[in-house]
Amino acid sequence: MLEVEGLSDGGRVRHVSLTVRAGEIVGLTGLVGAGRTEVAQALFGLAPRSAGSIRVRGVPVCPRSPAQARRAGLAYVPEDRKRDGIAPNLSVRENITLPILSRLAWLGTVRLRKEQGLARQQARTFGISPADPERRIATLSGGNQQKAVIARWLATQPAVLILDEPTRGVDVGAKAEIHAIIGDLVAQGLGVLMISSELPEVMAVSDRVYVMHEGRIAPPLARGELSEARIMELATGEATA
Repeated sequence: MLEVEGLSDGGRVRHVSLTVRAGEIVGLTGLVGAGRTEVAQALFGLAPRSAGSIRVRGVPVCPRSPAQARRAGLAYVPEDRKRDGIAPNLSVRENITLPILSRLAWLGTVRLRKEQGLARQQARTFGISPADPERRIATLSGGNQQKAVIARWLATQPAVLILDEPTRGVDVGAKAEIHAIIGDLVAQGLGVLMISSELPEVMAVSDRVYVMHEGRIAPPLARGELSEARIMELATGEATA
């Protein structure tokens, strides 16, 4: 679903290569400042690339903006939900449908009933509570805000979903719900690239794990090779790939 070769951004990220298959959760971890978020931003057109190639479903893409990345089949749930994930003064409905308004419009006008129907369906599917899409999203708990952001990007019907710290700042119950949502998505054939600094989370849900150290990436660890000690050796540069 996603093939990245020699990705560099001219700064933090240097020659990063990785793959994500259909129906697979690939973990991306490392210490703070290792370049994990910068990889996601370069893939999603939020940061420039100085080198490297990207293929989605085998098709070469060169996203220079989030709109181009979305059209190529990528979706991105950012690390900072309050700053980058939600539009706090808008309703849950408006937040969910932001990237697909053109799909819901006729002659330049958004068809409200169609928009409301899609938002209600997404709220039910992802267990957003309260299940009222007209509520202002800022009034929801952190876990329900995160589910709404995930629902927004899945409404674009992506090939690959990039999740940056998907359970940061949510309670234990919401974390379990988000993990269950991710599991359902990969069961349907979606590819997921999950960035997380929580090693227990990475080891619990990932099929393979890439570890970054100072902008570079080590070859992936298969599920049977995963241990906190091995990941930390690669993350700190104490062990070579």
